[in-house]
Amino acid sequence: MLSAEAGRAAYDAICSAVRDTLDGRVSAIATAPVNKLGFSRAGLRWKGHTDLLADLTRAPRVAMMFWSGR
Repeated sequence: MLSAEAGRAAYDAICSAVRDTLDGRVSAIATAPVNKLGFSRAGLRWKGHTDLLADLTRAPRVAMMFWSGR
């Protein structure tokens, strides 16, 4: 069942990964899809992790990228 707790857990994990990256503990992060309804139910102001990543890193521009094999 989708819950506010799940949305908050996803948010917390992303924030932790960004902190680790900005502090130099890791050199990159990769994300899986985040449930936007979970973010909403948690009362978060971001629609998804692309907007959240932009805010956390203070990036003036952002882009979403996908990769897939054939």
